[in-house]
Amino acid sequence: MKIITQGLSRLVFIYGDYAIKIPWINFVLLIKCFLKYKEEGAFRDKANRYGKNKLLAIPRYLFHVLSSNRREYLYFKKHKNEEVLLPIIKVFLFGYIIIQPKGNVFSPSNPRWIKFLKKIIKKRIKQIDFLKPENFCEFNGLIKMLDYGNDQTQEILDLRGFEIIKE
Repeated sequence: MKIITQGLSRLVFIYGDYAIKIPWINFVLLIKCFLKYKEEGAFRDKANRYGKNKLLAIPRYLFHVLSSNRREYLYFKKHKNEEVLLPIIKVFLFGYIIIQPKGNVFSPSNPRWIKFLKKIIKKRIKQIDFLKPENFCEFNGLIKMLDYGNDQTQEILDLRGFEIIKE
């Protein structure tokens, strides 16, 4: 079993041909994001998404982070026929723990990724989840999105259509 812990909101275990995603909070990454947003002057806008009262916004934000798997599960359930989403094959605890097949995650130097990234940039998509190779994989010969639990990612897919990922 291999543990992958790059994300803010989940711990990913690779077991054979499966990826098991469990909610957690990477507090080191959370603090780095906080400092980055403060430096960029974007913190107030980000925080206001969770309420004007900062005391209440913090637990709302933490719950939002921990619910990433559930959002991903509900989004897949709604769009299960979309071939560009890596399927969810099993859920536990109402979608808070999900299991997906293991895809071959793209590296930044992969020619297929580079071609895909150029297409995304040309379409002026700037949301970070679309610009990171670790959010995409090759599965059954197709490019699939691995990480689509972010509500902003889902908004872009809903607005622009799933064709933005298709080759």
